[in-house]
Amino acid sequence: MKELKSTRLQFKNGKYAIGMTEVNNDGEIGLEILEREDINPLDSLERRLEHITEKLEKNRLPLVA
Repeated sequence: MKELKSTRLQFKNGKYAIGMTEVNNDGEIGLEILEREDINPLDSLERRLEHITEKLEKNRLPLVA
């Protein structure tokens, strides 16, 4: 069974990316970056979740909490 989780990365240059992390039964990890952008880390958790949900809906990926 694969497990999908939303992932937020911060790069050394201060930019951010939102993506999906997938872990399969063998423990292999895959990362798909949905979009790179400037995401304010001080945004409320609610706003960040809305943003991730919008990206998932746009790319038709399931949201796993």
